[in-house]
Amino acid sequence: MSDAEARPPDRPVIPQQRERAMLAGAVPAAAVGLQPAAPGAGWPDAALVGAFGRGERWAAEELYDRFARRVFGLGMTLLGSPGQAEDLVQDTFLRMWRTADSYDPVRGSAGTWTLLLARSLVLDTCAAARPIGAPSPGIWHSHPGPAKASQNGWR
Repeated sequence: MSDAEARPPDRPVIPQQRERAMLAGAVPAAAVGLQPAAPGAGWPDAALVGAFGRGERWAAEELYDRFARRVFGLGMTLLGSPGQAEDLVQDTFLRMWRTADSYDPVRGSAGTWTLLLARSLVLDTCAAARPIGAPSPGIWHSHPGPAKASQNGWR
């Protein structure tokens, strides 16, 4: 039995991982001789985002495992509904795939970028649901502004 036959088909070999790491500009654990338990395990987030943008399924699965719970939690906090939070997770990963080339690891982590995409989707949804010209809901609308406060005798 050859080495290729002994290895499960879904686990890339170390030379392929090194080549992918060089193309992505990152070095995974496999490049130093460690074989990760799963194809994306041990890879830096930036390399995974790049692979996800190129359509690598294993990268999508690893990114989902790393960030889906955080996006769902943000969705529950901002939207309050499990169904809407699940939709947010799906829409966020779709946007990640479409805009993966815009991710710059110098500007922030992949986790921060992912949550920013999710937050933007929530804001876009809220803006689309609000009639044009209607004020945004929020705490700042429930308190008087400086002009009203001075008229009411607040100091």
